[in-house]
Amino acid sequence: MKLYLQWSVATIAIVILSACGSNISVNDGNTKSAVTSINPNSTTAGNIDSAGDEDWFKVVIPHDGTLVVETTGTIDTVGELYDVSGRRQIGYDNNSGTGTNFKISQYLETGTYYIKVAHHSTSGTGSY
Repeated sequence: MKLYLQWSVATIAIVILSACGSNISVNDGNTKSAVTSINPNSTTAGNIDSAGDEDWFKVVIPHDGTLVVETTGTIDTVGELYDVSGRRQIGYDNNSGTGTNFKISQYLETGTYYIKVAHHSTSGTGSY
C-alpha cells in the first residue's frame, strides 16, 4: 500500500524514495504543482481519494541510471513517467508490478522527472 522508488547506478541498487542524493516530492492531488518534500530513505502511502484523482511525485536524478518505481496494495494502479516539463510522457505501465500494481523501470539521464499515479478505472478509489 505504498509507492516505492528504486534507483541504481552501476551495481548499486537501493530501495528507497530518494536515491544518490536525489530530491523527491509528493503532491497528493490532481496537479504537479505545490509539492511537499519526502525525506530520503522513506516510503509514502498514497490514496486515490475520488473518481479521477491523480497523485503526482517529483524526482530529481543526480546521475544517469535506472529508475524503478512501483506501487503495492490492492487497488489497480496505473503509473506514468514524465519529463521535466511534466507534459511529455516517457514511460507508462499498468500491471507489471505485483497483482494489479504498476511498475516502471527505465534508464534516465540526470534531470527532473514526474511520476503520476492513478486508478486504472476512472471511477476507482482506494489506497496504494
